[in-house]
Amino acid sequence: MTSWPHEGRVIAIIACCCVLRFAEGDDGISARPRQVDEWIQQLGDDSYNIREKASSQLSALGLTAKPELLAGIRGTDPEIRWRCARLWEAVRETDFQIRAEAFLNDPDGTDNHEFPGWDRYRKRFGTSREARQTFLSLQSAEPVLWEEFGDASADNPLRFRMRCQQLRNALGNQQGRTRIEGTAAMTVLFMSETYESMLSAEDRQWLSELWNVAAVVDIARSDKAWGDFKSAWFGRTDDPRPAFERLMAGLSTDGDKVVPIARQLLQDQAIPSSQKQFALLALAKSQLQEDDVLIQGFLNDSTMIDTY
Repeated sequence: MTSWPHEGRVIAIIACCCVLRFAEGDDGISARPRQVDEWIQQLGDDSYNIREKASSQLSALGLTAKPELLAGIRGTDPEIRWRCARLWEAVRETDFQIRAEAFLNDPDGTDNHEFPGWDRYRKRFGTSREARQTFLSLQSAEPVLWEEFGDASADNPLRFRMRCQQLRNALGNQQGRTRIEGTAAMTVLFMSETYESMLSAEDRQWLSELWNVAAVVDIARSDKAWGDFKSAWFGRTDDPRPAFERLMAGLSTDGDKVVPIARQLLQDQAIPSSQKQFALLALAKSQLQEDDVLIQGFLNDSTMIDTY
C-alpha cells in the first residue's frame, strides 16, 4: 500500500494544533467546559431552540467533545443519538487523521490508538510500517465493520453478514457492473478467519473468489505476510473446491501449501495430463528433493496436451 500523502499529514498536524489550542488556556490548564454533558442532554430537549443551541456549542468544541459524542451515539434517546451522529461525522475524518499519524509513528506499533482489531491484525501481519499502512487503508474503507469486529461481545456479527451478502451478490453479477473494492475484500477475508465457526463450506467457496480481486492479487504478491495468509487459506484440507482449482489458485504464492495438492494430483490415475503438468510445475517450484522420484516418473511421458 502507498504511504499517506503529504497533504494528509499537514492537515492532521494543523487539526491537532487547533484541538490542543482550544483545549488548553494560556496557562496550559485544560479549558474544557464543564457543561459538555449538559449540552449532550439538551440535544434531546423538547425545545427546538435549546436543541439547536446545544448542537452549536458542541460543534464549536469539535474533537474536544469526542467522548461525550460517542457516548451519545450509543444512548437510548433517538434525538440525541441522531444529533451526536451528525456532530461526530463532521469531525470523524480529522480524528482519524490525527490518530493515523500517531499510529504510523508509534515506535513499536503495539498501541492500537483506538483502532479496533489491531491486536488481532498485527498477530497475523506484524507491526511493520507497511502492515500499519495496509491496516489503516482497511480501517478507512470499512469503519463500520471494524467497529463491530473490535467488540468482543459481537458473537453474531450482523454487519459482517450483511457485507458478505453484498460481496457475494457482486460476485454473482455476470455483467460485471458491480465493482468490488480490494479493501472490502481484504477486510472480509481477514475477519472470516475469526468468524470461521459460522462459515459453511459454501461460504468458503465464494469467499475464495475474493482472492481474484485485482487489488487483493497485487498485495498478495507484493506483501509476504498477505502472501503467507493466502497460502494458508488455500492449503487447508477442508477447502471444498476441487484439488486442481485449489492448486491453480495457490501457484501464485511462494508458500509450500500447494505441494500436498500437487502430489495428490500426480498420484491420481484419473487426473488428465493437462492438469498434471501444473502439478509438476508446482513441485519443480518447491524444489524439494523428496519429490524427485515422483517427478522423474513423468519425464518420459509423451501424452499430448494443449500448447500454452
